[in-house]
Amino acid sequence: MKGYKSGFTLVETLVALAIFSVVMVVSGGIVLSLISSNRQNQAVNSVVNNLSYSIESMVRDIKTGYEYKCNYPTGSTNAYAKSTFKDALDNCTVGTSINNIALISNITGNEVVVRYDFVTQVDAPGYIKKTVFTEDSLGGIITENSYPLTDTQNIDMTDVRFKINPGKPLYQGEAVNIDAVQPSVFVMMKGTAKVNAVSISDFFMQTFISQRLPNFI
Repeated sequence: MKGYKSGFTLVETLVALAIFSVVMVVSGGIVLSLISSNRQNQAVNSVVNNLSYSIESMVRDIKTGYEYKCNYPTGSTNAYAKSTFKDALDNCTVGTSINNIALISNITGNEVVVRYDFVTQVDAPGYIKKTVFTEDSLGGIITENSYPLTDTQNIDMTDVRFKINPGKPLYQGEAVNIDAVQPSVFVMMKGTAKVNAVSISDFFMQTFISQRLPNFI
């Protein structure tokens, strides 16, 4: 018929709209899934980076410190005066795993006594606790400052062990000690990384730390 223009029928239009709707729903779901996955990956990277930074700071502290002590007594800050701490026995048995280490740290340039402990909690994440003992200018009053080294919200430390070899000094008096051994610490850590209280990955870390200072002391 002259002047007649063909077009889509109602059925064709409905079919096209249905296909378009399905494609949009699927595409929207994929985009939302990618956004959610990206956010989770960023959260995981943040947790891992925080954990790595915390562990690395402890490793550097131990590496540059000295006078490693095992199961050093707690409850009295006077025991953590530097002079008292240096004169105390190390009480370390080579090859024996313990969940704490105390040492003299000089990573900041000022010598302080520090202690690392693995702390477990009932119905709460385990963590590594760092305690710093600082003395006043006269070496009298000692201030004790403790804080979690690892993230207690997103990291659950399930096991932390130190194997400490206190070493043997290079010199005994003025004589050279042929059995001299550089102090070292072997650290093993297990735990679970979480994001928004949901466990995402178990991890196991271990590292060997050799005291950087020459073993003259």
